[in-house]
Amino acid sequence: MQIPTGKEIREARKALGLTQSEVANKADVSQPLITKIEGNDVDPTLATLHRVVAAINGSEPEVSEEKLNVAMPSALKRARKQAGYSQRELANKADVSQPLVSRIERDDVNPRVSTLRELFEHLDPVTALEGRQTSDNEKGDVSVLSDIQSELDQLRNQKNLRDKHS
Repeated sequence: MQIPTGKEIREARKALGLTQSEVANKADVSQPLITKIEGNDVDPTLATLHRVVAAINGSEPEVSEEKLNVAMPSALKRARKQAGYSQRELANKADVSQPLVSRIERDDVNPRVSTLRELFEHLDPVTALEGRQTSDNEKGDVSVLSDIQSELDQLRNQKNLRDKHS
C-alpha cells in the first residue's frame, strides 16, 4: 500500500484548486491540521489521512473508520505471514520495534501513518491476500484495503495531472 506524503497531498489539493480550509471542512478536521499534514509536521493516523484524501478526491470515504481500524491489524498480520516474515524480521526491515508490530497486529495501538508507511514498504497486503484462498473475513480485509488504495491512487492521479500541465 502506498501511503501519500504531505507533499503529495498538498500537490493534489492545489491541482484541484482547493484551499486548506475547504479540505479541512470536508474532512471534519481543522485547517491548521491540514497545514501540519502537508508540511509533514504531524504524523496523523491512517483514519485521519483517509478522511483528508477522500475530501480532496471530492468523495465520502469509501471505508468507514471502524472498518479501517478493524481491517488494518489483521491484514498486516496476514501479509506479514504471507511474506514469510516474523514480527521481529518485519520490525527490523521497517526499523520499528517488534513490540510495536505485535501491538498493531493485536489492535492495541492506532499506528501513525509513518509507521504504516515503513511497514507497508516491505509488504503488499492486497496482493498477498488476493493471491491465495481467503476466508470471508480476509476477503473483507482485502476489499477494505483495495478501497483505500483506490482512493490513494486517485489522489496520486490528481498530482500526476497537475505535473503534466506544469
